[in-house]
Amino acid sequence: MTNATAAPLTSRPGAPRVPTGLLAAAPLTAIGVANALPSDGGPRVCPFAILTGIACPLCGLTRGTATLAEGDIAGAAALHPMVFVVVAVALVWWSAALGARLGWWSAPDPGRVTSALARWGIPLFALVWVVRLATGTLPSV
Repeated sequence: MTNATAAPLTSRPGAPRVPTGLLAAAPLTAIGVANALPSDGGPRVCPFAILTGIACPLCGLTRGTATLAEGDIAGAAALHPMVFVVVAVALVWWSAALGARLGWWSAPDPGRVTSALARWGIPLFALVWVVRLATGTLPSV
């Protein structure tokens, strides 16, 4: 009988490992933090918005996530329509990491994930920003 050991769940040797319990609790923690954030105000910390007076392509995502965590789908969409995509990608990414940690499948290659997010995410956010700028639906800054 041989002593089998689990294969590492990271594609980078020496990369830090997050404890499975902490990884499993991440979405609940994110929901709790988002629910505690003020969704209808609070300080604006975006340097682009402070310097130009115009919301940047990412402005409204934090407030949108907090509003979504409160269950207000229409309010979240009004703050930033991409909030649903960001939350979905975060959940898929989390599921992939947890599934890999539990040995259900192999870990995704971080380089490929980052490349795909950059290839699709940046142009999509830019397009949504231009449309919102043209239609006057950017959040207040």
